[in-house]
Amino acid sequence: MSAWEKDGSVEEKVIEKKKVDVKVALKFDEEKTPWDLMPFEAIEGMLDVLAYGKNKYTRCSECGLSLPGQSENEPCPDCNGKIVSGADNWRKGFSWRRLYAAACRHLAAFMKGEEVDESGNSHLSHALCMIAFLSEHYTQGYGEDDRFIYKQYKK
Repeated sequence: MSAWEKDGSVEEKVIEKKKVDVKVALKFDEEKTPWDLMPFEAIEGMLDVLAYGKNKYTRCSECGLSLPGQSENEPCPDCNGKIVSGADNWRKGFSWRRLYAAACRHLAAFMKGEEVDESGNSHLSHALCMIAFLSEHYTQGYGEDDRFIYKQYKK
Protein backbone atom coordinates (compact mmCIF):
# COMPACT_ATOMS: atom_id res chain seq x y z
CA MET A 1 0.00 0.00 0.00
CA SER A 2 1.47 3.39 -0.92
CA ALA A 3 1.66 6.43 1.34
CA TRP A 4 -1.28 7.87 -0.61
CA GLU A 5 -3.55 4.94 0.22
CA LYS A 6 -5.39 4.42 3.47
CA ASP A 7 -7.25 1.18 4.20
CA GLY A 8 -7.00 0.17 0.52
CA SER A 9 -8.71 3.33 -0.74
CA VAL A 10 -6.85 6.23 -2.32
CA GLU A 11 -6.66 9.25 -0.05
CA GLU A 12 -6.86 12.55 -1.88
CA LYS A 13 -4.04 14.91 -1.00
CA VAL A 14 -4.61 18.57 -1.72
CA ILE A 15 -1.44 20.46 -2.49
CA GLU A 16 -1.64 24.21 -2.23
CA LYS A 17 -0.63 26.04 -5.39
CA LYS A 18 2.18 28.50 -4.80
CA LYS A 19 4.87 30.18 -6.80
CA VAL A 20 8.30 28.65 -6.30
CA ASP A 21 11.78 29.56 -7.40
CA VAL A 22 12.56 27.03 -10.15
CA LYS A 23 16.31 27.43 -9.55
CA VAL A 24 16.01 25.94 -6.05
CA ALA A 25 15.27 22.28 -5.25
CA LEU A 26 11.82 21.58 -3.88
CA LYS A 27 11.34 19.86 -0.54
CA PHE A 28 7.92 19.52 1.05
CA ASP A 29 8.85 19.15 4.73
CA GLU A 30 6.86 21.92 6.38
CA GLU A 31 4.90 19.43 8.52
CA LYS A 32 7.97 17.59 9.80
CA THR A 33 9.63 18.16 13.18
CA PRO A 34 11.64 21.43 12.88
CA TRP A 35 15.00 20.24 14.22
CA ASP A 36 16.59 23.46 13.01
CA LEU A 37 14.88 25.27 15.92
CA MET A 38 16.88 23.26 18.48
CA PRO A 39 18.74 25.36 21.11
CA PHE A 40 22.07 23.58 20.56
CA GLU A 41 23.99 25.19 23.43
CA ALA A 42 21.35 24.02 25.92
CA ILE A 43 21.28 20.53 24.42
CA GLU A 44 25.09 20.30 24.47
CA GLY A 45 25.05 21.21 28.16
CA MET A 46 22.49 18.50 28.82
CA LEU A 47 24.65 16.00 26.89
CA ASP A 48 27.61 16.93 29.11
CA VAL A 49 25.48 16.06 32.15
CA LEU A 50 24.48 12.74 30.53
CA ALA A 51 28.15 11.92 29.81
CA TYR A 52 29.01 12.72 33.44
CA GLY A 53 26.23 10.37 34.61
CA LYS A 54 27.32 7.62 32.23
CA ASN A 55 30.76 7.70 33.83
CA LYS A 56 29.52 8.14 37.42
CA TYR A 57 26.98 5.29 37.36
CA THR A 58 29.05 2.60 35.59
CA ARG A 59 28.88 -0.51 37.77
CA CYS A 60 29.64 -4.22 37.94
CA SER A 61 26.52 -6.25 37.15
CA GLU A 62 27.62 -9.03 39.55
CA CYS A 63 28.81 -7.35 42.75
CA GLY A 64 27.40 -3.84 42.18
CA LEU A 65 30.78 -2.17 42.66
CA SER A 66 30.80 1.41 41.40
CA LEU A 67 33.41 1.74 38.67
CA PRO A 68 33.42 5.33 37.38
CA GLY A 69 35.27 5.61 34.08
CA GLN A 70 35.90 1.85 33.83
CA SER A 71 35.71 0.39 30.32
CA GLU A 72 32.92 -2.10 29.62
CA ASN A 73 35.46 -4.26 27.77
CA GLU A 74 37.32 -5.12 30.97
CA PRO A 75 36.11 -7.42 33.77
CA CYS A 76 35.33 -6.08 37.24
CA PRO A 77 38.59 -5.89 39.22
CA ASP A 78 36.76 -7.09 42.35
CA CYS A 79 34.77 -10.16 41.15
CA ASN A 80 35.63 -10.52 37.45
CA GLY A 81 31.97 -9.77 36.58
CA LYS A 82 30.61 -7.84 33.61
CA ILE A 83 30.83 -4.04 33.72
CA VAL A 84 27.64 -2.20 32.78
CA SER A 85 27.70 1.35 31.44
CA GLY A 86 25.82 3.98 33.40
CA ALA A 87 24.48 5.50 30.16
CA ASP A 88 20.99 4.06 30.55
CA ASN A 89 20.90 3.96 34.34
CA TRP A 90 18.11 6.55 34.47
CA ARG A 91 15.88 4.36 32.28
CA LYS A 92 15.60 1.86 35.14
CA GLY A 93 13.19 4.38 36.61
CA PHE A 94 12.96 6.87 39.45
CA SER A 95 10.22 8.26 41.58
CA TRP A 96 8.73 11.09 39.51
CA ARG A 97 8.77 13.35 42.56
CA ARG A 98 12.49 12.71 42.97
CA LEU A 99 13.16 13.91 39.40
CA TYR A 100 10.93 16.95 39.94
CA ALA A 101 12.71 17.77 43.23
CA ALA A 102 16.15 17.47 41.59
CA ALA A 103 15.11 19.82 38.76
CA CYS A 104 13.79 22.32 41.34
CA ARG A 105 16.99 22.12 43.42
CA HIS A 106 19.14 22.86 40.37
CA LEU A 107 16.89 25.75 39.32
CA ALA A 108 16.89 27.16 42.86
CA ALA A 109 20.70 26.94 43.08
CA PHE A 110 20.97 28.78 39.76
CA MET A 111 18.50 31.47 40.86
CA LYS A 112 20.52 32.01 44.07
CA GLY A 113 23.62 32.66 41.96
CA GLU A 114 25.39 29.29 41.91
CA GLU A 115 26.04 28.54 38.26
CA VAL A 116 27.69 25.10 38.37
CA ASP A 117 27.40 22.11 40.71
CA GLU A 118 30.08 19.76 42.06
CA SER A 119 30.26 17.96 38.68
CA GLY A 120 31.41 21.18 37.01
CA ASN A 121 28.28 21.26 34.85
CA SER A 122 25.71 24.03 34.75
CA HIS A 123 22.77 23.81 37.15
CA LEU A 124 20.55 24.72 34.19
CA SER A 125 21.92 21.77 32.21
CA HIS A 126 21.19 19.47 35.15
CA ALA A 127 17.65 20.88 35.46
CA LEU A 128 17.07 20.31 31.72
CA CYS A 129 18.29 16.75 32.12
CA MET A 130 15.94 16.07 35.04
CA ILE A 131 12.99 17.52 33.12
CA ALA A 132 13.90 15.42 30.06
CA PHE A 133 14.07 12.34 32.30
CA LEU A 134 10.69 13.19 33.82
CA SER A 135 9.20 13.64 30.34
CA GLU A 136 10.56 10.24 29.25
CA HIS A 137 9.30 8.63 32.46
CA TYR A 138 5.85 10.05 31.72
CA THR A 139 5.73 9.07 28.04
CA GLN A 140 7.46 5.67 28.41
CA GLY A 141 6.00 4.59 31.75
CA TYR A 142 9.35 4.46 33.58
CA GLY A 143 9.64 4.69 37.34
CA GLU A 144 6.91 5.39 39.85
CA ASP A 145 4.20 7.96 39.17
CA ASP A 146 4.01 9.19 42.75
CA ARG A 147 2.62 12.64 42.04
CA PHE A 148 0.06 14.05 44.43
CA ILE A 149 -2.83 14.55 42.04
CA TYR A 150 -5.58 16.93 43.12
CA LYS A 151 -9.04 15.41 42.99
CA GLN A 152 -10.23 17.68 40.17
CA TYR A 153 -7.50 16.23 37.92
CA LYS A 154 -7.96 12.56 38.84
CA LYS A 155 -9.31 10.36 36.09
